[in-house]
Formats: sequence, C-alpha cells, structure tokens
Amino acid sequence: MAACNTRDGLVDPVDELPADLSIQIVDARPPALVQSYPLPSGGRTVLNIPLAQLRSRLGELDRARPVVTVCALGKTSYFAARILALNGFQAKSLTGGIRAHFDPRSPAKPPAAPVAK
Repeated sequence: MAACNTRDGLVDPVDELPADLSIQIVDARPPALVQSYPLPSGGRTVLNIPLAQLRSRLGELDRARPVVTVCALGKTSYFAARILALNGFQAKSLTGGIRAHFDPRSPAKPPAAPVAK
C-alpha cells in the first residue's frame, strides 16, 4: 500500500532529515518512545504529535511550511504524512524511520504494561 501510494504520488518519501531548519519535523511516535529513544534533531525543533492525536492538533503546525514526519519504522510516519497532505500540508515521510537511520534498537511501540495477577 505505501509503495503504491508513493508510486501514485500520494505520499512523498525522503531518505534523510532535511538540513533546512525551516522544515517542520513531526515525530508521530507515542511520548514514551520519544523519551526513551529521542530523535537526533541536529538543532531542529521536533514536535511530538502521536498519530492518534494528529488530526486534533493540526493547528500546532504552520501550513505554509513543509513538514517531514518521522516514526520508529516508517509506517506511522507514512500515515501521518497522508493525513497532513489530505489537510493541505506539504508533507513528506522519512522512509525506514528512526530504526533505519539513527538507532537500530528503537522499538516500534512502547512495552506493554505488566499484567496484574
């Protein structure tokens, strides 16, 4: 699905974080993952907006500036970029996510809470 949508021009992938500091970076991972495995920002401001909150927090982003979405593996950032594009943003998704580019130990989701016995 992601490959077809890339081919069809519905999402624009990038293979590295842009050097341009005016481009907005949205980390679509849950806060627990962002705290445990922070994105090396290189001086950029990175806004953590988990995918589930993205639609309700669109007002925190500047529609006049491009956005690159990031997650652990690339799937969530793909969905985030699609949501942003459908809402009028110029959005791109970092392929492969943090695990491919920065930290191979980065999990895709936070550990489950222990089950009470």
